[in-house]
Amino acid sequence: MDNVIIHQRIESLNDKERVLFAFSMAERMMPLYYDLCNNHTDIYDFGHYKELENILSRGFNYASTRVKIDPLIIQQIIDNCVFILTPDMEEIATTISDLAQKPSLCVAYGFDYMINKDINSINYCSDMPFQCFYICYEAEKNYNSIIAKEIEMQKTLLEKICSNERLETIRAFNRNNQIVNFINK
Repeated sequence: MDNVIIHQRIESLNDKERVLFAFSMAERMMPLYYDLCNNHTDIYDFGHYKELENILSRGFNYASTRVKIDPLIIQQIIDNCVFILTPDMEEIATTISDLAQKPSLCVAYGFDYMINKDINSINYCSDMPFQCFYICYEAEKNYNSIIAKEIEMQKTLLEKICSNERLETIRAFNRNNQIVNFINK
C-alpha cells in the first residue's frame, strides 16, 4: 500500500470531505477503542471513551451541517484529544496495539484542519489509516479475528452507532468515495 496514492486520494477531496475523512478514521476504530476502554479499566477510564464519543459527535455535526462552532471550543476539543485522551492510551497501546491512540488523534487533526486549513493535518491523519484500512476492511489476516471478535462483542454499541444519523453520514461518505477500493485497484 503506497502512502503517496492515499495522499493523492485525500488531496482530491474537497474541504468538507477531508474533514469527514479524518473523522471516519476515528469512527471505524471505535469498537476496538471501546474494548480497550472496557477491558483495561485498571489503566483506562471508560468515561474517556464516552468523552471521545461526544467529541466525535460534535465533529461530525460540524462537518456535516457546517454549524458554526466557536474556535475556542474547537481548540478545546483538540486539546482534549491530544493532551487528555491520547496520552492515557499510550501504556496499553504499546502492549496491545498502537491503534489505541488513533481515534483521538484523528479527531484532533480533523478539527485542526477545520481551523488552519493545513493539508498536513489531514495527510498526517491519512498516514495512520494504513493499519486502519487493514483492520476495517479485513485485509490483514492478523487483525481479522481480533476485529471480528470485537464487533461481535459490541453489538449493542454498533447498533447504537448504526442508528445514529451523524455516523450514517460518514458511512455514506466512505461508500461513495471508496478510498480503500481505490487504493487496492
